[in-house]
Amino acid sequence: MDTHLAILRRVGLILIAIGIIDIGVMIYCIANKVSYSSSFNIFSLIAGILLWRGHLGTAKFLTSASAFFFAGFLTAVLLFPFFIPIKLWSLFFQESPMQMAFSAVVALAVIYAMYWVHTQLQDNSILEARRAAGHSTSKPKLAFIFGAGIPVLLAVLLLFARFGEPGEMAISKAKDIVGEGYEFHIKSFKSSGATGSATVIAYNDSEYKKVKVTW
Repeated sequence: MDTHLAILRRVGLILIAIGIIDIGVMIYCIANKVSYSSSFNIFSLIAGILLWRGHLGTAKFLTSASAFFFAGFLTAVLLFPFFIPIKLWSLFFQESPMQMAFSAVVALAVIYAMYWVHTQLQDNSILEARRAAGHSTSKPKLAFIFGAGIPVLLAVLLLFARFGEPGEMAISKAKDIVGEGYEFHIKSFKSSGATGSATVIAYNDSEYKKVKVTW
């Protein structure tokens, strides 16, 4: 068997396994009414089957897709304090330690899996096979840029929500409801002109409350 086909089959089998495991976890969570969402299950399964069959077009697509997801998840982890304050995260962890630990493990596993898939598909034998088939073998720079750019954009929007006029209004409304002695984190908000709505989490050292406000 050609070297590139052996690599494609190896990566394909791993992706098939990831897809099957993810589907199993999703079914378990649904049956036990546990919150869980993933976009990798069917995607991973189909991509794995195509790779196992030696489909070079899929290898080309996954080279960019893995770069996009690797950059996106890694950047999101690095920017984690912008999305959830550490004190608030510790309260979430105290409330549901297994669920939070599971989420952290899944995130790290996805980052490693995307890195591994990308490096495997960048093997010289695969690049040569793609080149021979008339495919471009250039580095997926845009995939890395867009993948990293989305979490950065979300972080900027959250900063705007926290320190901009809509954020100040949402926090002021939440403070009127829960009173003093809390810090505030804006989970989500919508704003249109002078009106808007938001979900704000009020928290201190021992508890947190979700507050929905409008103005």
